[in-house]
Amino acid sequence: MGLKVLEITRDARSIHGLRHQDYQRYRTYCSKKIQRVRKLTGSSQIEDKKYSKKDMDVITDKRQLEILLFQSERAWSYSMQLKLESEKDPRKKFHAIKRLKKATTYSQQLIDFCVDEDASTELEVKAYSTFLNAQLKFETYEWQDALDAFVAARSMYEKLALVSDSTHNQTLCQSVIDEIDPSIRYCAYNLRLEVGQAIDIDELLELRNQSGSLGMDLLSSKIESLLENNLNSREESQKSFEWRNETFVVTNSKLLEAILSIQNLEHHLNDLPQPQDYLNLDTEHEDILSFTKARLELYDKIVGSLWEATTLIETNLKENHEATLKATSSKSDEITNNLKLIQSFIVSKRIAKTLERSQYLIQINNTKMAFQRNGQRIGDDKKAVKHEDNVKLCQAMLQTMKEYTTIQAVEDGSFAALISAQTHYLTALRKYQFNRYYGELNKYEEALLLIEQASETIVHCKLELESVRSMEIDDDATVMADIEASYKALEENLLSSKCACMANLYLQGQNVDHVSSQVESLTLDSKKDISLYSKMSFSTQLDPKATPHIIDLTPSVAPIPIRPMFFDLAYEGIEFPINNLKRLEKGLEPIDRLLEEAEDEDTHMEVQETENSDKKGLLGFLWGK
Repeated sequence: MGLKVLEITRDARSIHGLRHQDYQRYRTYCSKKIQRVRKLTGSSQIEDKKYSKKDMDVITDKRQLEILLFQSERAWSYSMQLKLESEKDPRKKFHAIKRLKKATTYSQQLIDFCVDEDASTELEVKAYSTFLNAQLKFETYEWQDALDAFVAARSMYEKLALVSDSTHNQTLCQSVIDEIDPSIRYCAYNLRLEVGQAIDIDELLELRNQSGSLGMDLLSSKIESLLENNLNSREESQKSFEWRNETFVVTNSKLLEAILSIQNLEHHLNDLPQPQDYLNLDTEHEDILSFTKARLELYDKIVGSLWEATTLIETNLKENHEATLKATSSKSDEITNNLKLIQSFIVSKRIAKTLERSQYLIQINNTKMAFQRNGQRIGDDKKAVKHEDNVKLCQAMLQTMKEYTTIQAVEDGSFAALISAQTHYLTALRKYQFNRYYGELNKYEEALLLIEQASETIVHCKLELESVRSMEIDDDATVMADIEASYKALEENLLSSKCACMANLYLQGQNVDHVSSQVESLTLDSKKDISLYSKMSFSTQLDPKATPHIIDLTPSVAPIPIRPMFFDLAYEGIEFPINNLKRLEKGLEPIDRLLEEAEDEDTHMEVQETENSDKKGLLGFLWGK
């Protein structure tokens, strides 16, 4: 039937109260759960509103196993509740021990019903029962028996963690082991083992296993043999990989299969002819088409497999995060870091292959444009290839480079410098493609400017590579060699393009046919044609046969002075004698304009105050007017 005891109990405990040590709430949940399962399986103990006890002698439904499991959980939670209350009332401790014995009884019944189950289920149920029995011996101060039971339970959970495919189950097993270890140390302390020294759990386990404790007899030969088969298949489905001087282990079988298939496809890709061997004008069109088709198909398969692997590792990370929220163990960080390293490896490889595919498409476009200049077409392409297509590919590659910031390995200094160097190279490549585009439009000045900028960007790329060279990482050496070969080829292309642009600029400014026509039209009497309106100030002789140039229909733009900056300040210093004419006629001295304006303003204010006072009336003082 199969029963995931550890997953069911841990999930129920974390959701229904034990996260806050609320044992009473969890006990209530267990009671309601038992009632629901009994009702669903037809084994309810209430008939006609009367209670009639029904012992579970035969199991016909898998869900009936949950009745025994949650009966044990209910008794255990009640025992833990009474243990907390016994701090104030010591008599409750005896009741707590009785409930713990009841829990072990239910767990033993569960073992009897799971004898014929698969090995992992039988081992999980025995581990659960052994752990409860160890807790019972611990509470009754039977240190030797408690130690044997704790050691047996710990060994079982270690094997369950080894054969489990789910990171969630591995985390749960490790969390139980973390709970058991302090109890083992305390039992060893009370038995006076290794007095005065720190007790090593591994040495203690080895000591108890060699002594052949009674707790280890719970592992039957059937379970041991089946576990060996599971461990062998588990080892076959595990493989370690090394990336950037770090080792990670892939335990997920689907993810491992995806990574191995990607490596197989990469081997097939390397066996194909290199692009520089057939992307030239000397190769037949059919050969170019067949080689490019085969290579692009492999690129598509590799990138598609990498996307599937990305989805799988994201699912594993999500499951691990959920498991960590429910139960945290001492190895939770180790498992999480391993998964994040796998994710960084897959994402980095996917980005690298995507960039490699885009650069291969640029090489194909360059070859097609070379054939187009000779008046030929490759295949059935009706649409001509243009430099704008390469510019778009470069822009897409730069956008892809931004995904590197989402992976964990970017924190490494050499990897960050390598990404920066590759970004500089792709930026220079995009400027070179823009240069070729402007060259087609005869915009050679803009093309020359782009060449200068691309050369500066390559200098930055070289500086970043020099910083990476000092760090000895094997994976970086291959990438550095590829980038160096790429930017050296780009430098040669920039140099040839610069020479072509300068030559075209010279020819554009010194056109031979245009210059010869200008020389033939030159005469000694050649003057600029000036309009008659402009020559009105001096005498001119008109040609009666020629049409006179009277005026320019579009007047030339001439600069005019703007408003003075200190116009207002100048206004204050200007005197207006018109206001003082009457005073001058009478022989009086003129009055300053500013004083006159001030006197007029005072007079105006006095008139307004008089008018307002007239409007107040008899009761004006009431409203303040």
